[in-house]
This record gives sequence, structure tokens and C-alpha cells, in this order.
Amino acid sequence: YLVWKRDAERLGVGELRAALAERLPSFMIPAAFVPLDALPLTPNGKLDRVALPAPSAGERHTDSAGDGPDGGHHDGDAIERELRAIWESALGLSGISLDADFFELGGHSMLAVRVLAEVDRRMGRQLRTASFFQAPTIRRFAALLREDAERDTRNCVVTVQPGDGTRPLFFVSGWGGQLIILNELAKALGPAQSLHVLDTGAFGADDPGLTIESVAARMIEDMRRVQPSGPYRVAGYSMGGKIVHEIAQQLNQSGEQVALLALLDCNVSGKRRRRSAPVRVLLHLREASRMTPAQMVSYLAGRARWMVRHLLPRERALFEGDVVEETALTRAMERSARRMLAAWNAYRPRPYPGRVLLVRAEGGEHLVGAIQDSDPTFGWAALSGGGVELRSMRCAHNRMLHAPHTAALARILADAIGRDEASPARPAARHERAEADA
Repeated sequence: YLVWKRDAERLGVGELRAALAERLPSFMIPAAFVPLDALPLTPNGKLDRVALPAPSAGERHTDSAGDGPDGGHHDGDAIERELRAIWESALGLSGISLDADFFELGGHSMLAVRVLAEVDRRMGRQLRTASFFQAPTIRRFAALLREDAERDTRNCVVTVQPGDGTRPLFFVSGWGGQLIILNELAKALGPAQSLHVLDTGAFGADDPGLTIESVAARMIEDMRRVQPSGPYRVAGYSMGGKIVHEIAQQLNQSGEQVALLALLDCNVSGKRRRRSAPVRVLLHLREASRMTPAQMVSYLAGRARWMVRHLLPRERALFEGDVVEETALTRAMERSARRMLAAWNAYRPRPYPGRVLLVRAEGGEHLVGAIQDSDPTFGWAALSGGGVELRSMRCAHNRMLHAPHTAALARILADAIGRDEASPARPAARHERAEADA
């Protein structure tokens, strides 16, 4: 709900979404924008929430016309009607246009999983989160469901942004659901940059002999359908870092050039060493003691929220409570995630002859208890024959791919891609800090 100043330029829904998308992660962008002449107040002068009007269809979505030839909505066929009901339930909206974009409606990774679980439960079809890039509207999603169930759904490559195709970037984001947030990175990189995700969700829970080596080999097969020969540019975030490191190894061994191997906050061992729990508690209390009472309350509340989110097994937390109803699909996703994590833990990176770009996340309250590594390259320098170029961002690990930090990450990646060279790195690591990262 918003009240415009008298002399303010009145923006449309699409413009409001675009402006907020530059500063907020997608899940924080309102699903509806309702302009009011004034906010309703109670006799005591407080906001009267009961008197706030329900959003209209135009306020919920975009400024575009409706589905039908006259600009109005039509019900669609049975599949479209079922999908509309699923989307409206997940997004908390009504009257969604068949051509409204899932992401512009406020869709994010968790909502995508909810939609897919409902599609599985009601319609008996199991699709990957990558489906939202192929079919971001109800109309296109319905067409996807109508297609032959036997078609190739195992392709690892998902095009987030086609770009001009000149210097494509292949990206592994780690957990399958995370690929949804790469929309924000694509926007920050600009429309000319081709961005393709290598989706770990393409590997089923029952794939035999799953290893990082086999995952990388199959991803390379699918990469070559998009880009038959090098130089290649690959980037991996968190768990995806080890995967792209192995991809670069195999490409190099096959005689291909690798122009960019970017590892985003990933270390050789797979995890940062932590101090014991009592020591971490003392460190956090010391941090809090330097704050004002109000800051202290906010800080400790933030720590409590972080513990609730991160001390539970991540893959179980995704499907607990009322967020997502458990289905055959969600159980398969959980099994697949566990198998991929086991393969990731078992993988031991080998020496790589080329250069590595390592981007570290240096910020966030959860790092207070971390033991500072004597090696700022997280162990990659010992494995990188061409050296390590080290860059850093002022954000927490789990915020690197979210706005506003995507702008800083995009600058780092664009700079590396712009050099467009497949030569070894400098023999020594250099450390730079990305600017303007809140």
C-alpha cells in the first residue's frame, strides 16, 4: 500500500518492481502495489489494517493487458485452469493472467518448489525448478505439461538469459532450487551477457555411481550443444565451485581453452573451520557488549534467526511444516540433494594448470566464530598452476547471489569476462575488494 506525494511522478507496477529489484532480493518485493489517497486510520490515529482494500488484478501483477483478444481474461483449458489455481494458491494472488511472469509476480525458489510439488500431487507430473526459465507463464507452463512426457528432460543446461551469444557464461549454483535466484545476476550482468545454468537438478535420485567427475562429464556434453568449442567460461557458487573446477579440469585435459574459472566463496575442504560452541558464544557476547541496547537486541535476535535456519538439516527444512506438502517429487529432490552432497564431500580437487578467480564473501554475523584461514585463497593457490586472483565482497555467503550484492558480483565477473583471455593467471594471488556492496 502506498501514498504518492502530491508532486511525485506516479510509476506503474512494472517500474516499481524494476526499481525495487535493484535493491531487494526477489522474495522481498511486494506481490501487489495498491495506491491510496491516504492510509486509513483508527480513531486512535493508528493504521487501520482492516480498512485496507484488497488488491485489484492490475495492482497485483503488471501493467500489460489480459489474456483474451479484447484485453480481458479467459479461463483457458483444463490444464491452464488447474495451473492457475496452483499458482494463485502458492503466490497468494487471484486472477493471475495466463501470460503473467512467475518472477514478476514475486516468485522465488521456495514458491517454485511449492508449485512443482502441487503439480506433482494434482497432475502427476514431476518437473525441475529449471522449468520456470523455460516456461515462466501459466500459458507456457501448460504447453510444457502437454508435451511428450518422454522428451529429453535431462539436459543440464538451462538458459537464464540468451544474450548475444558471443562469450557465454556457464554457472553452477549448487542446490537445484538456488538457480531461480540467478535471474537477479542475469539482470545485473546486462542483457548482452549470455548466462546458462548447469542444473544439478538434472541428476535424479537414482542415477547410478554419482560422482563429481561424472556430473562434470555430463555437464560438458550439454555445454557443447550450446558452445561446441572453447574458450569456455565457467563459474560456481558454494557447492558449485568444486563442480566447475572439475569441469575446467576435464575441458583442459581434452585440449579446450578455459578463459575463466571463477569460484564463488568455495574452498578446497568444502567448509570453514569453526571454533567450539562455547568460544563462539563468548565471541558473540563480546560483539554485543560493544553495542547500544537497541543494537544488542537486534543483533542477538538475528543470531537466533540464523540458528533456526542453519542448524536444521537444510534439505529437511525445505519440506517441513506448511511450506511445501511432501510428495514423490519432494522426496526425490531430497534424495537427490543428499546424493549430490555425498559426492561433493567425497570429491578431492586435483591440481589445475590454469588461473582461478576466487571471490570471497567477507561479511555477515555468522563469521564471528570462524577461524580465520592463514591461506586467504582457501587452499586453491596450492592447486592452481596459473595462480589465484582473489576478490572479495562485503556480504554474507548466503547473500552473494541476492540483490543488492549481485551488482558487485556482476562487476567482478564482467571484468573477468571482458579480458577474454585463456592464459594462465599471475603466479601470485592478488586481493581486491569489490566496491559499492552494501
